[in-house]
Amino acid sequence: MLPDRRGRRDGNDRLQRAAALVTIAVGPVLDNPATRTRDIGGTLDAADFAPEIRRTIEHTGETA
Repeated sequence: MLPDRRGRRDGNDRLQRAAALVTIAVGPVLDNPATRTRDIGGTLDAADFAPEIRRTIEHTGETA
């Protein structure tokens, strides 16, 4: 992911942490058929998928 690569290159821990949080959130969101995108059998488009990632991250209580 670009934020991880950029964070590593620039020594930016916040970018690296943000990238890690997104990576961790993607799995549970894709596991749920209700939050999958159309290209993998769901009903969401990218604009609807992104808020699901955000909600999943916020639910963990973690921050970048």
